[in-house]
Amino acid sequence: MHRRKFIGGIGAAAFSTGVLAAGKPASGGACATPQHRSPMELEHLRASVDRGAPNYELWRESMIWQRRKSPRYPGLIVQVDSAEDVAEAVMYARKHRLRVTTRCGGHSASACFLRDGGMLIDVSRLNSIEIDTRAPLFNAGPGAIAREVNARLRQFGLAFPTAHCGMVPLGGFLLGGGLGLNGNAWGLMSTFNILAAQVVTADGRIRHASATENPDLFWSLRGGGPGLYGVVTKLFLKTYELPRAIVHNTITFGFQDLPDVIGALAEIGPKMDSDVELLGYVGPAPAELTAHCANADCRRAVSVDANAYTTNVADSARKLRVLTEHPIMKRAIGKELGSTTTIEALYFDEELGFSQRRWVADNVFTNRARDVATILRDRMTSCPSVDAQAVFLYKGSPKLPAAACSTMGDFYASYYVIWDNPTEDPVMLGYLRDLYKEIVPLGTGSNINEMDQEGRPDQINTCYSPEAWQRLKSLREKWDPHGVFQNFYGIT
Repeated sequence: MHRRKFIGGIGAAAFSTGVLAAGKPASGGACATPQHRSPMELEHLRASVDRGAPNYELWRESMIWQRRKSPRYPGLIVQVDSAEDVAEAVMYARKHRLRVTTRCGGHSASACFLRDGGMLIDVSRLNSIEIDTRAPLFNAGPGAIAREVNARLRQFGLAFPTAHCGMVPLGGFLLGGGLGLNGNAWGLMSTFNILAAQVVTADGRIRHASATENPDLFWSLRGGGPGLYGVVTKLFLKTYELPRAIVHNTITFGFQDLPDVIGALAEIGPKMDSDVELLGYVGPAPAELTAHCANADCRRAVSVDANAYTTNVADSARKLRVLTEHPIMKRAIGKELGSTTTIEALYFDEELGFSQRRWVADNVFTNRARDVATILRDRMTSCPSVDAQAVFLYKGSPKLPAAACSTMGDFYASYYVIWDNPTEDPVMLGYLRDLYKEIVPLGTGSNINEMDQEGRPDQINTCYSPEAWQRLKSLREKWDPHGVFQNFYGIT
C-alpha cells in the first residue's frame, strides 16, 4: 500500500482549511499590509506591527504554521524584504533594548521564535533562488520553500535535500540541522550542505560566514538553530545530481509487530546503500487493513518505506533486495514494490499527514530503536489522539563534520500528536511529555527542530554534544555581548 493511502485520512480535510481561510494575514508573499505601523524609525520597512495594533493578533497567529498558537506575545513584529532591512531592524532593537528572535516559516512545533516582548523579525519574504549551473551551486534566501527550490533545480538536472514537506522553507530547517531527503547520501544532515551564509550580526553589520571567513560564526550556523546570535539572510548551498528515478517500496505490517519491524530495520539499514532512504512509520490504519489485526490495536498500522534515489533504474532492485528478502517480509499485510516516484510526489505524500491542525512533537536520536518502538507500541494504545504518528528514520550513527550540529544515533525517532479541539490541549501535551520521560533515557540526544522545547527546556542542551554546547555559549558572548538576540527557549 502506498503511504499516501496509509496516512491520507489524518489530515486531508484539514489541509484545505489553512490560515487564509480563517481571514488571517498570510506569511510570505501573500502578506497583507497592516493597518497600524510601529514607530517612525521603521516606517519605510514593508510591514511592522506593534502589540497595540488592531490587527496585531491576526499577525501574531499567522506567524505560527499550526493551529495551536502558543500564548507568547512579541512587542513588535517586523517583516523584512532585504538584508539591509534586517540590519536596520536589529539596530532599532539594539537601541531600544528589544531582544530579537527570527521567524521564517513558523514550523517549529514549539513556536520557539515567539517570546514575550522584544522584536520578532519575519524573514519569510527573503525567498530568492539563484542557481550557478557552472559550479553547480545555488544561493537562496531563508524563506525559499522546499518545493520551489527543487522545482527550480530540476530544470538543470540538480536536487537538494530539503525537508520532506514541500511547504517548509530552508531557513529554520537548515540552521537547526535538517533531516532532509536522501539525507544519508546527501550530506548526512542537510545543514552540512551550507557552504557559506550572509548573516546580520548583533552590531547590525552584514557579514559573510564560511569555513575561511568568520569560521566560528559559520560553525555556529550549521546547527545552532534558534540559539543563533544573528539573522541569516542568504544561504550558499551545495547541490546534487537529480536522480534518474526514485524507486519506492512500501510494506505494511500490523501494529503489534512494531518492535520486530524496527528491529529488522536496524539489521537492514547497515547493509543498504547510502542512497536508499529507509523509514518506518506508525499511523492510523486504513479500513481495508483492519481485518488483518484481530486481537491487536486495529486503529493503527506500521509502514516501511524504502526510497532508492538512483541514476540507474535497473540497479534499484539490487539496492532494495536487502529489505525484500528479509524474513520480516513474511509478516507483511500489504506490499507495493518497485513503483517509481518523484520528489514532488514525496512532498505531497508527506503533506497529507502534516496538515494545519493542532500539534505537539518530540524526538530522540537513539541506538536503541527497538526499545523505543516497544514503548510506543505499549503507550500508543492509550494515546488520546487516534491521529498520532511516529517516524523511525535510519541514520546509522555517521561521523559528523565539525559544527554545532553534533548529535546522532542509529535512528531518528520522532512522535507527533495531532488533534483539533483546543480544550484537549492539556491532555495531549501531558500525554506526550509523560511518554518522553520514558523515551529520553534511551536516546543519544535530540534534534532541536522537532524537540518539545516548551516541555523540555531544561534538556535543550541534549540537542548538542557537551563540547558544542559550551562552544555555542562562549561564541554567544563573543558575537552578542549585549544580549541583542534571545537565547534558546527557556534560557535567559
